Amino acid sequence: GSGALGRLLRYGGVSRLIRKRMVAARAGLLVSMLLTVAGPVAAADIRALLQKSPYAERKLSYQGTKLLTRVSGGKTHTTTAEVYHQAPNRTLMVGVSGSLAGAQILQLGREYYRKPPDGEYQRTLMPEFSQQTELLLRNYRLIQQRTEPIAQRRCVMVLLQPRHRGNPSKRIWLDVRNAMPLQSQIWSWKGELTEQSSFINIQYHVPLST
Repeated sequence: GSGALGRLLRYGGVSRLIRKRMVAARAGLLVSMLLTVAGPVAAADIRALLQKSPYAERKLSYQGTKLLTRVSGGKTHTTTAEVYHQAPNRTLMVGVSGSLAGAQILQLGREYYRKPPDGEYQRTLMPEFSQQTELLLRNYRLIQQRTEPIAQRRCVMVLLQPRHRGNPSKRIWLDVRNAMPLQSQIWSWKGELTEQSSFINIQYHVPLST
């Protein structure tokens, strides 16, 4: 309700955190260059990480900067957004630059609200969360590709390769410590990149005010 909406919007200095995020992104680039990536993750661990990934953010409070890219009609649309998540199910995304600059998306449980730059919050319909990992694995091959740092975290890149022609493929980068998906890409069956979501930086276990 409106009370919960107001409490989440008082996260505690969202505008100040946005300014700090841009400075942290530059510092994070150097850290990523110096980060040593250990050996490959075992295949059994890859499957377990994938099964845990949809639930990972429900267990963690975090904040970070995210780059969103969508390709449609031959045009590329990009947005940089600040994301504030209070476990288990409260998330505020604020567009900082790009095609959604100034817009906000708010999730309270299963309810979603969208606010344009100069408008009011209005409830919007979003697809319900569904976890069907076993069904996914019957239709896709799970292939480990490499480990590398994303947002200064050691991640393993996993390719979900379709078993049937005509289906899209997906790459996902999972934090090996907690299964948090920090980057994802969706490719059409023609091999064209259509969507990408990537954290530039992220901080876990951040106390966000209620």
